[in-house]
Amino acid sequence: MGAARLQLSDLAIRIGWERSRVSHQVLRMEARGLVERCPSSADARATDAVLTSHGRDALHRATPGHAALVKRMFFDGLDPDPLAPLHTALDQILARGTLPRPSGRY
Repeated sequence: MGAARLQLSDLAIRIGWERSRVSHQVLRMEARGLVERCPSSADARATDAVLTSHGRDALHRATPGHAALVKRMFFDGLDPDPLAPLHTALDQILARGTLPRPSGRY
């Protein structure tokens, strides 16, 4: 995983939340030791959220259960025929390098 650092306004855009909502959530996560807020490395007027080692550990612990839930809710029970083009599309998205490639088969 990379630097695990993202400007709050960029984070808000990525997840589709208002910036104030992201800011409040990041404050709660900071209180739990999951992230730290610091001046942006790209824009001195902005704030970055930086994942802490405790946050990284929590993320790694949560990932398998979250992935299993998504699989169960969205993919289990689907016919294999519509999954083939979806796999192709996901492979193309992953090839662009904007998302980390998952371990194992998705």
